[in-house]
Amino acid sequence: MSRQQCRLIGFLAVLALPALAEEVATLESVTVTAQKFEQGLQDVPLAITAIDRQELQRNRITTVGEVLGSLPSITIAPYVNSTNTFFLYMRGIGFNDPGQISTDGAVGLYQDGFYISRPQGINFDLSDIQRVEVLRGPQGTLYGRNTMGGAVNMISRAPSGEADVRQELELGNRQYYRALSVIDLPAWNSLSAKISLLARSIEGSVADPGQPNGFGADSQKGAKLQLRWAPDAGYSADYFVDYARIESTANYGSNTAFNGVTIVPGIPYVAFIEPDAAYRPIDIPLSDTRSSMQGLTLTWLPNSDLTLRSLTGYRWLDADTYQNYNEIFGLQDFASRNVIPDHQFSQELQAVGQIPSLALNFVAGIYHFNEKTSNHLDGGAARLGVYSMIDEHEESQSNAVYGQTTWAPNSRVEVTIGGRYTHDSKHGERTRINLLIQQAEFDALSELHYGRFTPSITTMLRLSQDASAYVRAATGYKSGAPNANAPIGGFSQAYGPESLVSYELGFKSLWFERRARLNLALFQTNYKDQQRAIQVAPTVEDFEAFNVGKETFWGAELEIAANPVSDLSLSLNYALLIGRIDELNAPAHTIFDPAVNPFSPYHVGQDISGLFDPSQGYAPRNSVNAAIDYVITHFARGDISINSNYRWQAKREGSGAGVPGSEFAVAPAFGLLGASVALHRILTHGQRMTITLWGRNLLDSKVATWVNGFGSIAPVSAAPAGYTGSIIMGWQEPRRYGIAATYEL
Repeated sequence: MSRQQCRLIGFLAVLALPALAEEVATLESVTVTAQKFEQGLQDVPLAITAIDRQELQRNRITTVGEVLGSLPSITIAPYVNSTNTFFLYMRGIGFNDPGQISTDGAVGLYQDGFYISRPQGINFDLSDIQRVEVLRGPQGTLYGRNTMGGAVNMISRAPSGEADVRQELELGNRQYYRALSVIDLPAWNSLSAKISLLARSIEGSVADPGQPNGFGADSQKGAKLQLRWAPDAGYSADYFVDYARIESTANYGSNTAFNGVTIVPGIPYVAFIEPDAAYRPIDIPLSDTRSSMQGLTLTWLPNSDLTLRSLTGYRWLDADTYQNYNEIFGLQDFASRNVIPDHQFSQELQAVGQIPSLALNFVAGIYHFNEKTSNHLDGGAARLGVYSMIDEHEESQSNAVYGQTTWAPNSRVEVTIGGRYTHDSKHGERTRINLLIQQAEFDALSELHYGRFTPSITTMLRLSQDASAYVRAATGYKSGAPNANAPIGGFSQAYGPESLVSYELGFKSLWFERRARLNLALFQTNYKDQQRAIQVAPTVEDFEAFNVGKETFWGAELEIAANPVSDLSLSLNYALLIGRIDELNAPAHTIFDPAVNPFSPYHVGQDISGLFDPSQGYAPRNSVNAAIDYVITHFARGDISINSNYRWQAKREGSGAGVPGSEFAVAPAFGLLGASVALHRILTHGQRMTITLWGRNLLDSKVATWVNGFGSIAPVSAAPAGYTGSIIMGWQEPRRYGIAATYEL
């Protein structure tokens, strides 16, 4: 951080000093279910962050993207063709093309314990959420494949069984509005129900001259029904079904290499560093994404030492996304459209319990997952017509059995051992037509079958009643996948699975009579067989699938929370991440191979690690989040509080230093300051009302969030290799502000 940013955080802390003379208050105890059963946050020997409902409200966090963007260990950036899909990395682990339907991310997203496989439309409103649990590091034992970086579980507030109504209404600049209605119905014959209705909208952050839709516009509508039937203390059934529709426009793009070049006749190209409007009118129809998810959880307690659960989930998705790349590739009106229908089903059986005589706790389960998805892609430019078409169909199936047991021989030591065996299969079919090079391929096939065992072991030592330390070794893997961008004739060469081993040393503690919490995690991750798409021809759209290289990440994560007095809450989270490519050799049949690219100065098997970034541009070395919440005054039946939060993230290198012009592939550092003032009041008949004035990105930072170098990392012609400009496909959302009102019976 710069000196100015450090002073800013210090200044915010000084604002709270007058409260130090007031009475003290301990931190609230946080209960989580990260290991499939309820535990206190400080008792879980994992690097875990829990964000509860109150913290979400204080910091005005209402979407999945805002949750993930508030955590230092996570890096997100908007995807190139949708504001509601994003690149997601945790501890430097992720995947750089979430638009491919066959491949999977490396950070697992869950809603009430049910896996969300596709990232399209994932940036939905959280509505009535109870808490978000973020598990950092590989979770291959209990959560399975595709959780190498970690797992995020969004847990909804259950029906209360009592009559209650909550209405939220927000208005802000850029014609922003958000309306949320939550209705809890009184229990009837042991059946409780809750209904949530949502509508929100905001205009685009980059205007489109003469067009109705700006870039980055977003409109959401949703509904959710939750039912809970609990006829007695030993049995319960929880069911939810939701529906969401997101209409949006894509992100605006710019390419500094073409600044001043006339691509569209009569209109010189203008590359914006901080755009407020597109450089010319561009036709950008609305993208339309619809989804629905259902989950049924049956819980049975045959006795006090055993809990049995069945989790049945189903989700469908229908995404129709459109993007006009507005000349960033040097072609007039180069555009693409993706139509993606997806259906997923899962069934999980769990047994959670304890054997007191042996001092054992255990979790065991079996898991089945099936997904069918398709992607129809049309791409082309104004003067070329539709020149590329891909029609892809994928089906994947995953079956697993897992178990984990914790042995506590005495009050100070706990040893946890677990393992999971997973068998995966994927079947892909692809038809591809490329009119630009006059080639076509019909019904090409790709088949994958493999199994993986992912064990973990953790030892925790209780140093005192309020402090513990743990050592953990954990494994994880990401499933293999067909490659939609393979050249014609190469679809059968698929990605194999990735794998990693992580070693972690953690310390958790409470201080000053539980008024402060300090948690620290140090880790090393050994990562191998990374899935890399490497260009195989001097065209921009042919990439072959490879599992190449070995990488190592080292990191530290610090979390501090404190309630120095009853009306003051402070928090500071910091993450350090250092990555290194240990091995990356040039594969055959790529642009590095002189046999297919005579301009290549490399040879097959040569070390090319200096050309790449370990995390492919999504791992800042340093990240910080700080927040202050202070009740500035109390009065009869209410109070007034202020909140301020600040996030700073270091720059992200998008390529290795060995690429000429690598400075064009750097996403710059940024700082975001948010603040709010809230009036809380209990009305005459017990109703609760809150009115909040809020602002986000108050310093109006507009730095780029997605940056890629324009050029080639290896020469493909007589011209030298290297980047000559920056392709930018997303900026920080400009300053936002508004007023919110909440009314509860």
